[in-house]
This record gives sequence, C-alpha cells and structure tokens, in this order.
Amino acid sequence: MVTLSKLLKTTLLHWLRVSLVFSLSVSLMITPQVVLAANVLVASNMRTFEMDLGNAFLRIEGIDANINLNINTGSLDISRFHAKQATLRFKPQADSQINDKPEAKVSALPAKIDIPLPIQLQQGLIDELVIEQATSSQVFKQISFHLQANQQSLQLALKIAESPWGTLETAVKLDNQKPFALNGWVTAQQSQSNTPYQLKATLGGDLAQVTLNARHVYRPLALPYVITPEEAAYTGEDTMIVIAAQIGLQDQMPARLNIEVQQLNAAYIHPQMLGELNLNLLAEGPLSGGQPMQVQVNAHDSQLQQQPLTLTANATLLDFNLAALTLHAQVANNHFDMEGGLIAPSASQNAVQNTLRWRADLQNL
Repeated sequence: MVTLSKLLKTTLLHWLRVSLVFSLSVSLMITPQVVLAANVLVASNMRTFEMDLGNAFLRIEGIDANINLNINTGSLDISRFHAKQATLRFKPQADSQINDKPEAKVSALPAKIDIPLPIQLQQGLIDELVIEQATSSQVFKQISFHLQANQQSLQLALKIAESPWGTLETAVKLDNQKPFALNGWVTAQQSQSNTPYQLKATLGGDLAQVTLNARHVYRPLALPYVITPEEAAYTGEDTMIVIAAQIGLQDQMPARLNIEVQQLNAAYIHPQMLGELNLNLLAEGPLSGGQPMQVQVNAHDSQLQQQPLTLTANATLLDFNLAALTLHAQVANNHFDMEGGLIAPSASQNAVQNTLRWRADLQNL
C-alpha cells in the first residue's frame, strides 16, 4: 500500500506541522512580552533586538523601519519594516517550567491587549526566520506581512514564500477581548514533492483553542497537484479528504486531529485491485514537542476484490517520528500484521526497537 501510506503520511504530517507553526506563532502573538517588544521596536531605532518571551527567546537582526505618528488620525503608521534575520528558539520543557508551581503552568490570557495607539503596518518583510524547537529547526524565507491593530481587533495577513512545506499563507482577524475569538484561513502549497498538493483550511475558535476545518479532493493522476481544495465541480466520485482539528494554545498545546478518507479507489493502490476504501484517522496528543502523540487508523465500509476489508492500526509518534506501531489487516482468509518502531535506539535500548516486523498469512490471495 505504498500510495495509500504516502497519502496518509503526507496529509497527517503536513497538517500537523503547518498547524504547529501557525499555533506557535499565534500563541506568542498574544503574550504581554511580545506587545512590549513591539512597543520597544517602534519607539527606537534598534538594529538588533533580543527578548525572553517566557517559553522562547526572540532575536531580530538587521532592523530597518520607517515609522510615523499620524497627527490627524492619532495612529502609528509603519510604511516599512524590514529585518534580515529573526530567530525564535523555544526553551526545553524542563527549563521553561523550572521553579514553576504545578498550578501555574498554564499561562492565563490577559483581558485584552493594551494598544495605546492604533497601529497600521503597511509592508513588513523578514528575509529569514529560524524556529528552533527541541532537536529540530525549520527555516522560513521571504516572510511578507501587514498588520492593523487597535483596541477592538487585530488583523494580520502573512505570506511565507519558502518553507519546508512550500508556500504558506494566512489571514486572521482577532477580537481584542478575552477569549480573543478569531476567524480566518491558512493555505499551504507544495509543487516540488512526490505528492504535490494545495491545502486550504478555515480557522475559528479563540486563543484558548483554535479550530481548523478543511475538505480536499485526492486525484493522483491530476496535474499539477494531486491534492486540492474541494471544488464546486466535485462529481461525488472523487476521493475526499475531510480534516477537522482542535489545537489548544495553552500549556503543552494539546491537539486532536481527525482525517477521513472517503471513497478511495483501490486502483490507486494497485491498478489490478478492485474496491473502495473508507478510512478514519484520529491523532491526539500535545504539539509542544518531546511528548508522544497517539494515532489510530480504522477502515469501515471497505472492500477489496469484492471482499470486506478489516484494517486497524495504532501508532505512537514522538517528535513526528514513528516510535511504535501495531497493524492488522484482513481480506477474506488473508491476514497481514505489522509491529515495531522506527526511532533510533539509545545506548540502553535494544536495536530491535528500531525495526518493523511483519507477518503475512495469505491463504486465499
């Protein structure tokens, strides 16, 4: 099932990672430290800026801005903000929580963001942003954005031209009052991969929990993208990928992601196969890194070669790597089982823990 596993892996990991980057950005945007940092940057001519944001360090270098106080409107107009380099380094979980009392681990949202003057940023550009978390890092290039903020709301539009997941773009409107209700959309587009895709999701909820919903069509023979947002011309026969996610922005950022693959033509797996698959994937766990995420996959109302298909799988992901897997599939009297994991063992672990073991009993293939 190379094509099917590739589809599930691409959809799950890309949406988890895009959701993670978006969630980390939004969760930092609301903190009092970031508001203070913005005020300091606006009020000064600093070329380099550093600040401890609580759970992360922020460093901005090569700053060049054009800022004016508009006497007529009483607003702060920023016609240009440019930075050559920005680095966001998240602290290890143990370091960021040291000396914290258990009941103080969850950061409380403020009643509102104090914005003394309305702010309008017309053109913002960061040449390169590096996000460092745990043992991994991601590099984003050519980040353009504009922002409007006042005592009632904040509106942000952002586009990242180069990222590990292609081009990213989002537009979000945020109410400036607890719990900070938000709405908007986020897209990801990648043409240089084995499974080129266009992804688009609507955003909702608030800063306590962001919701994400999307509907996509999977057409493996289509060009230039095999996964695209649902179209008005959808025939009802295409494979559908339906995504619903909830992401908490407090504490360890608990997340729940549900993906439904509907009406997957078995010929997409192998041209000689007949049948239709309906799959459900559920992933639950924290996005903060270093903590396991549990994934379940089940098939329902599915057939292969005119026989009912049974498929169940349970997996554990650690930092988006496959730590453990158990899988059972059955068609008629044919059974297939797999178990193991793909995380490199430490000195205290047995090498067999970095192995996937499978067993096939194909009595009537």
